Amino acid sequence: MSTTSDPHVLEHIEHNEHAEHPSTQLYFKIWGALVFLTVLTVSVTYLDMKKFALVTAMIIATTKCGLVASYFMHLRYQARIYSVLLFVALSSFGVFIILTFADMSYRFH
Repeated sequence: MSTTSDPHVLEHIEHNEHAEHPSTQLYFKIWGALVFLTVLTVSVTYLDMKKFALVTAMIIATTKCGLVASYFMHLRYQARIYSVLLFVALSSFGVFIILTFADMSYRFH
């Protein structure tokens, strides 16, 4: 129950309470996909992929991050701006990490 009397706020609160959310069955499917991707990540470490092992593991981890953010954090069912903000923040972080590793590889080469 809300203590505000603003009709726009109340409408927004009521809309979010009645928003579509995933079923329990879908949560179990996502959980199964996350378990599969975790097993796949561990399996990659046993393959002789040399430099591609890290890239493959990062792609799998990014996929898992997307599943968790979309379904368990409900970003899939929220306004698009939240997804855009998360994407911009993570992309910026990724750029800084890549630039840091590039600098470190030249510094200690």
